[in-house]
Amino acid sequence: MKIKISAILAAIGSLLMVTGCYEDKGNYSYNELDEIEVTFPASIECMQGDMMSFSPKVVSSLHGEIKADNPTYEYTCRINHAYYDENRIRVLWTDVNPEHTKDISFTASYPAQNYTFWYIVKNKETGVERNFRGTLNIKSATSEGWMVLSNNGPAKKSRLDIIYTNAEGKDMLYADIKDANSPEIYNATGIVYLPSKMTGGDIIYLLSESGSYKLDKNRLVTTASENIKNYEFSSLETPGEVVTFFPILAGGYSATTKLCVTTEGDAYGVHSGSAGSGFEYPMNSDAPGNPATYKVAPMIGSSMKPTSWCGLFYDITNGRFMGSYYTYQWGVDTPVESKLLFTLLEPEQPIFTFNPGMKFIDMESTAFSDGDVFTVLEDNSGKRHVYVINMAGYTRAGSFKQKAYYNNINAENFHTATDYAVHSQYVFMFYCLGNKVYCYDYVSGIVKDVITLPNGENASLVKFNRFNNLRLSSMLYDLNNTSEEFLNLENELIVGSSTGEENGGVVRIYKISPQGKMELHKEFKGLGEEIVDVTYRERQTNPL
Repeated sequence: MKIKISAILAAIGSLLMVTGCYEDKGNYSYNELDEIEVTFPASIECMQGDMMSFSPKVVSSLHGEIKADNPTYEYTCRINHAYYDENRIRVLWTDVNPEHTKDISFTASYPAQNYTFWYIVKNKETGVERNFRGTLNIKSATSEGWMVLSNNGPAKKSRLDIIYTNAEGKDMLYADIKDANSPEIYNATGIVYLPSKMTGGDIIYLLSESGSYKLDKNRLVTTASENIKNYEFSSLETPGEVVTFFPILAGGYSATTKLCVTTEGDAYGVHSGSAGSGFEYPMNSDAPGNPATYKVAPMIGSSMKPTSWCGLFYDITNGRFMGSYYTYQWGVDTPVESKLLFTLLEPEQPIFTFNPGMKFIDMESTAFSDGDVFTVLEDNSGKRHVYVINMAGYTRAGSFKQKAYYNNINAENFHTATDYAVHSQYVFMFYCLGNKVYCYDYVSGIVKDVITLPNGENASLVKFNRFNNLRLSSMLYDLNNTSEEFLNLENELIVGSSTGEENGGVVRIYKISPQGKMELHKEFKGLGEEIVDVTYRERQTNPL
């Protein structure tokens, strides 16, 4: 073994001696690299149709600052965005500087969304290129903002407004969005934003008693042919109009389950995992395919976090809570029992009965405790009670847990309030009557704060707006704006009120302190008369 090792070392030594005999001629060619630095706005925001211009400062380590007429250099500027096509993610590139000039100028006529742009500097003598990246956000009046739905005049004619922020950061109002093909809509009940990463992208529905319609996601207008039944129902002959549409967002690319209630008081449900599925038969029946045997309230409860596939209903015919759930598995048909509403099984030591026999007033979903649903019911004496059912579960047995019951409420105007909302972080209920808005601590039974609106105004809406993109994926990058101020809007109270006059609607947004104090954050005027819903039209970072 020692002999082999000695031989190897001798061989290596010989090679080193031979290598050392070669003469280093020093005939190398050295060229200094051209280091390029570019200064330009890393993030650019503009309105659709604006002229977009900027003049980058280009500095070369060899030639100093480069002027626009320097023939040694040429420039390219391209923007790109990702999109879905045939269920694949593709990237579209657009050259916005075909003349290859140093200064960039083009019309932002592209769809309103976020783009990545690349500014490329090329030294034509050496062929070396340097790439610099930025972001371009093209906005439009309808691409992002607060959608405000109202009913106006004695006929309750519906009107849609949007409050948006322009490229200069100023809040603007685009009032009464419609075009020549828009149908007349009356007695609106809600506006639904449904994010989706599937082909076709986001969906927005405007709901009303006279007909519910899918809105163009870019212009927020519709036509009579865009009736929701063309998209969500198996039959166009389904009686009634959709007045409540509730998507359950439990992760993935779109709503896991969709639920709705019609003007007929009928409930429908579908699991979106089934290809081509649609609302088929009413769930408020004794058997799948049979006519409805009772009516349900036009509200649906569920967790406002992605922790449930279940929905809570209230049977207004028999005065009882009802549930729906889906146990979908790949390759397995939806069980028959999940196609119907079912009575809730009371625990061994119930806090309250699931069959209270009371009049339905309101139902509010929250993210509290991963999904507490608050239901306000009224007894024969006119006194109102609050039932809290936790919905944080994926199965019939795992959801519908009795959480709390409040029946000794003595707060001012609580039993005659016109609308209710419940906070998702603090133990506060909010309600309104006339020109007053109340913050009520439902655990201590104390009114924490009262706001009096200006004379002549009456509040018609109190609400919290949860961001659906966060519920869909729990990913911050799915929202265009991830600033702390913006994300905090989820837990700020929206109050809609009006003087009753044309353009007399007002939307105010209040910050809520841990002590229950309401502090005005934003105020928007010039809206429709009776405000029935306010929903944020979200914009994804890279909408597909």
